[in-house]
This record gives sequence, C-alpha cells and structure tokens, in this order.
Amino acid sequence: MSDYTPANVHAAVREHYGAIAESQGSCCGPSGGMECCTPFYPAEQLIELPDTVTALSLGCGDPVTQSGIRPGDVVLDLGSGGGIDCFLAAKRVGPAGRVIGIDMTDAMLLRARANAARLSAANVEFRKGHIEALPVDDGSIDLVISNNKPTQYAA
Repeated sequence: MSDYTPANVHAAVREHYGAIAESQGSCCGPSGGMECCTPFYPAEQLIELPDTVTALSLGCGDPVTQSGIRPGDVVLDLGSGGGIDCFLAAKRVGPAGRVIGIDMTDAMLLRARANAARLSAANVEFRKGHIEALPVDDGSIDLVISNNKPTQYAA
C-alpha cells in the first residue's frame, strides 16, 4: 500500500505552501537561483504589483503571456497561491472579464484575498477547492491556466 493517497498528498501540499504563506516567504528564499521564479515574467508586468504579490511567486513560467487571454474571458487559475497569475490575467481580461483562482491552502487564500483587496481587483476572486473537484460550474470557464514549481512531497 502506498503512502501517496490523495489525503496524504493534499496534506503535504497544504503544509508546504501554508508554511510559505505564513512565513511571508517565497520560493526565492535565501538560496535564490533556479528556485526564484519571478524572472519568468516580463519586468513591466511585475512593477505594477506590490511585493506582497511577487514575493509569493511559486511558479516556474509565465502562463499568462503564453495563454492567449482575451478581454472578456473568464479565466481559471489552478493552484493560484498568492495570486500573481490571477492579477496579471485580470489586466488582460479587463472589466468585462473575470479571473477565478482555486487553491486548497487556507493561508494562501488569505494572502491572495488580502492582495486582491489591496489591488482593488474587482474582477478577481479566490475559491477554496481541489483540482479534482473544482468549485466552478461546468461550461463557465473560457481558459484554464496553471503555474507550478516542481516539488517532491514526502507523504
């Protein structure tokens, strides 16, 4: 029998990302280097975001620039964390569009919602959920994005 049950994996992910959110840290940490992920984003996009958003950049790419988001789209971000991709996508969808971030980590959702309030991002919302059972209506999403740093979890 494997220790990699959905419940164990969920718990390990929540613990890992919850600790980052609660420590106000980021994947960039003291080691920097390949772990630091904000270089994947165009600098002109990052200067518009506060450190409370960019410090929680835990991905390894830039799905927003590469995804073809259009004004008016409804975008779903899987594993949205602190919300960096949601806030960047929100600018592309404009006031007629919407961005929904899904995360299962309470501490990340707290940080993301605080960032949304700080940015007055009226077209962004964060929902608690698992990728296996998304808290969205069928047929309500135009585009799905996700950005994740490869990590191994001990279960």
